Amino acid sequence: MFHALHAVRTVGRVKVRCASGFILWLALAMAPFTASAAPPGTIRVMAIGDSLTNGYPLTPAISYRKKLGESLTAAGISFDYVGGRDENPADPEHDLAHEGNIGAKVESMMGGAAWQQYRPNIILLMGGTNDFREVEASGSFSRIRDVVDIFVLADMIAKINADYQSDGGKVEIFVSSIPPMGYATVDGSSRLTATMLERLRAILGNPAYPVQETSFTATFNRFLSRIGLTPDLHDIFQRADTDGAAGLSEAETEQALKWLGEYIINKYIGDYNNKIRTLAVTHRNVHFVDAGAALTLADFNDGTHPATQAAYDKMAPAWFAALSAFVNSLPRYWVGETGDWADQYNWAFAPDGVGGAGQPVRGDAYLRQHDALDRIVTRSAGASELFMSRLEIDALGSGTMTLRSRQAMSVLLIVAGAAGQGHVDHHAGSTITVPNIVLGSEPGSSGSYRLADAGSLLKSGNVEAGFAGAGSFVQEGGTNDLLRQLILGFATSGTGSYRLEDGTLSANQEFIGLHGKGHFVQNGGVNRVEYKSYTAGNVSGTLSIASEPGGQGTYSMLGGTLEAVRIANFGTFDFRGGTVRAQFQNDGELRLHGSLALTGSLAQAAGGRLYIEDALAGWSTAALHVTETASFAGPIIVNLAAGAAPQLGQAFEILTATAGLDEELPSMVRLPLLPGKLMARAAVAGNALAVRIDTVRCEDVELVRQSVGQAGAFLPADVNRDGIVNVRDVAAIAKKLPTGTVCGR
Repeated sequence: MFHALHAVRTVGRVKVRCASGFILWLALAMAPFTASAAPPGTIRVMAIGDSLTNGYPLTPAISYRKKLGESLTAAGISFDYVGGRDENPADPEHDLAHEGNIGAKVESMMGGAAWQQYRPNIILLMGGTNDFREVEASGSFSRIRDVVDIFVLADMIAKINADYQSDGGKVEIFVSSIPPMGYATVDGSSRLTATMLERLRAILGNPAYPVQETSFTATFNRFLSRIGLTPDLHDIFQRADTDGAAGLSEAETEQALKWLGEYIINKYIGDYNNKIRTLAVTHRNVHFVDAGAALTLADFNDGTHPATQAAYDKMAPAWFAALSAFVNSLPRYWVGETGDWADQYNWAFAPDGVGGAGQPVRGDAYLRQHDALDRIVTRSAGASELFMSRLEIDALGSGTMTLRSRQAMSVLLIVAGAAGQGHVDHHAGSTITVPNIVLGSEPGSSGSYRLADAGSLLKSGNVEAGFAGAGSFVQEGGTNDLLRQLILGFATSGTGSYRLEDGTLSANQEFIGLHGKGHFVQNGGVNRVEYKSYTAGNVSGTLSIASEPGGQGTYSMLGGTLEAVRIANFGTFDFRGGTVRAQFQNDGELRLHGSLALTGSLAQAAGGRLYIEDALAGWSTAALHVTETASFAGPIIVNLAAGAAPQLGQAFEILTATAGLDEELPSMVRLPLLPGKLMARAAVAGNALAVRIDTVRCEDVELVRQSVGQAGAFLPADVNRDGIVNVRDVAAIAKKLPTGTVCGR
């Protein structure tokens, strides 16, 4: 009988003790680990980092390492912590050696290069907290941005890999996100938090107390909008106002500034963690661990370090999940044509190897092809239960590669289209659990995911469609339950799309066009963006459209229901039908082709534009109805519906807000040029903005005449909307005067 393990080299193995007491030997990788002083089959693990890896300020300083070690031992994984800093090295069972150095920045970790001496097989890396802590922010935020942009951690990964490659060695690097950072509840603060507070005080100036919300939000909106930050200033103000009196006292203002500072700091930390996440996509031996997300500001006294061992232990499960998934398995490669996942002869231990390795259950699996054949791999009733670390579907030839899943599986990462093309067809009421999905990983690649049929369930942490290539997600039914983020168009070269036809999509955050291009089309179903987990910057429940510099995003809504805590639109929101419930912040284009009943509020910034398309049609006039407040600092552009023939004296209600509208709002409205002698005029009455059909008057002609020479977008006197007021506009408006009208000067 063919035995799968005979097909590979068996040098450098992992010893696994099962509950029954038997010792199993599994090859850890296709290339063996380098030799070490540890017992055969023992994995040498080095934890590299700063005080968070060390365990400061607790005694003994054991951080997450002891809890992680206990979990690894319970799983039967033989390991040895190595490093120059030891905790009780005389007792091997509790040896907690490490390289966690208090106050260390990433550059000093890289300079120490402890891996060169101890040659670990696995490195656990968490770094960057001190790079942020030591930033001087009182003069500018550019130095905080530098920590994200320079990203020394990538250089460290490159150095580790170069050192190992120089002598033919192999290493697996598990790199973690860093925790959020805040203000101390006891004495002491970091340079960053202290100087951040100084900076925010300086921006606010010397206010008269109590500080009013309008003054507070206006001051910081002007400043933060220039650097692309969009905190919920209303929420910060309301949370700080604890005494019940109008406005903020001096102490309350200080607290509000601290919360604003935490938002800014953790927004940059969130960007930094997103870049850490990319390391796992761009390096095959790098694995992302979201251990930092296990901690919240409530776990700290000093704003940075866990105050209890229980808090430190919260990071261990994330490390264990990633580590155990890797060390307990071998990669498998599909070598068959179209066929069944459960057929052992469709799998080999090496690319283009000999089949017979058996279906994958743990570790990595690669569905690849290099020819012109179209292959479909079907997971049906005969497939084993999966708990894998990585599943990659990639057609590098002219054919296609599709995974058709009818059976439950759990995978840490699914990549469809790594360098070529890959497709996932998820249906038949099956459940797939996967913390991370990447569709279209590299430039030039493309990946797609189809979710269909009632009862089909996708439970994921992050879905990135169009990471650096092209990615698309089509949902025709079932439930897509995202604990964290949906990102369409991650990198500048990425293009991502999502089409929701039926079923339910729920996420903690959605980014439509993060740094690349994103397009979401909703024809039906429910899209719910809600608080599910803590997010740095307190932006859980936010649908963001083109919110980052360079991002291009469009949300096209034709039906269904959209529910979000907040919508931050810096791109295009195109509405043609459906239901929307959200606090809507518009700093881009909001286009209405139908009547939108917005359950929530609308705040349009100076950069935002509301387009009332298909307006002034008697049979169906586009309009916006807001159940709460509606405020406008940017224009409202009204466009005439095709075939519309408004009549003199008609009035069309185009905007209502339950809380009322500013009487000066008509000055923000840009109305279309009507045929014949008619003219549209806007006016506010109570809680409604209406457009009334009137005739042209002499004062209308005079207004245009006095505006000749003005140039720019959305000018009230630009009759023909060509961006400049000139004699053509004067002639156009004068031509519409009622016959026989004579205007004097």
